[in-house]
Amino acid sequence: ILAQASSIQDQFLADLLKDSPVPIRVFRNQASEVMAASDLLVVKSGTSTLQAAVVGTPMILFYRASSWLTYRLARLLIRVPWIGLANLVAGRGIVPELIHDEATPERLVQETERLLGDPRAYEEMKAALLTVRQALGTPGASRRAAEAVLAECRA
Repeated sequence: ILAQASSIQDQFLADLLKDSPVPIRVFRNQASEVMAASDLLVVKSGTSTLQAAVVGTPMILFYRASSWLTYRLARLLIRVPWIGLANLVAGRGIVPELIHDEATPERLVQETERLLGDPRAYEEMKAALLTVRQALGTPGASRRAAEAVLAECRA
């Protein structure tokens, strides 16, 4: 199954998937539901890794830069050990990151087999994702922040 982001045009996705050797069921604007119903996710870098962490479904981050030059420049300018928000919030590599040259079908299969074939590794990732969710706090952060700002303004 595939969760279609609202920014992806229907026709673009249909053209991309038309020659797929396996049937792919697409769900539009239902990412959280798709994530919750899945055993393992393959996600792109971005807020989707944080969304998946909140849902609690183990994942593999898979991202290929548009060009080798773009990737190399980004690595020179950005000095963080991970690019996935779940890993950055956790402060450690809890989600495998297959970036650019490592973003190959072979590596994806290898990581998928490792996680689905090793119940301990799978449960460890679920537990680590729970710590990310807890670090983000309870829902309503925007409201609490606004209330804190108002309280300061009134003081």
